[in-house]
Amino acid sequence: HPDWNEKTYSFVYLDGPHMTKDVITEAVWFANRSAPHTRIVIDDIDKMEISVIAHVLTFFDFKTIEMGDTKICLEKK
Repeated sequence: HPDWNEKTYSFVYLDGPHMTKDVITEAVWFANRSAPHTRIVIDDIDKMEISVIAHVLTFFDFKTIEMGDTKICLEKK
């Protein structure tokens, strides 16, 4: 949809692909369109290299605010 590139997002829940590179691609797409204080929740983190994904998101000013066995929540400054 053409409007998707124009919007900003304040909450994103990722529960789709489980390959690290695919999650990075998806997370970066949303990070580029995120408002201040946006939260990104990623599910099934036990199936991917979540430390790599969280590190990539630091370049977009996201930090981990909570992590469990299967989910992580990151927030943009």
